[in-house]
Amino acid sequence: MGYENFRHITNAIDPFFEMQSDEVKHQRLINLRIKHVYRQFKQVVQPIFLMHTNAVYLIKDKEDPQIQHLTVYVDNSTIAAELNARRELIRLKYRELFDVIIGDFSIKISKGSYRLNYPFKEEQEKLEKKLQNQPRPLTEKEKYDIETLIKDLPEGQLKESFRRAISAEKKHGML
Repeated sequence: MGYENFRHITNAIDPFFEMQSDEVKHQRLINLRIKHVYRQFKQVVQPIFLMHTNAVYLIKDKEDPQIQHLTVYVDNSTIAAELNARRELIRLKYRELFDVIIGDFSIKISKGSYRLNYPFKEEQEKLEKKLQNQPRPLTEKEKYDIETLIKDLPEGQLKESFRRAISAEKKHGML
């Protein structure tokens, strides 16, 4: 089915959009840009980050249009720290997937009522549903991989905490 089969629809819709005020047209373009930025962000981070994201801004540099600045607002400092740890990987994914060069990458903690905004709510609901599923037992290889990962940590509570956290994420399919 080619575009010509839908020409009658666009012929009906185009006059409607032409009738809109410049302000409405401008707001529509802004909304399309926001959706585009959110779609891209969704592809470069893991679902756990989407659960805690309150806003994402991708703004072109004024001096160099090839560079864009990424600002992400999250709801807590733990997620901010984890996102910060993955900063360079996220930059690389933007470059690989979208040919976007990220200049400044700011991660901020939302305040006030902005903390209640979750644009990726559907992803949050999917992840929560996934987390409610019964955890699966770890394979021997996964147990070995975890032990290899934490082998350099000193014996004690810290090492045990990492062991439990990594094991739980693997059991629930998050890693």
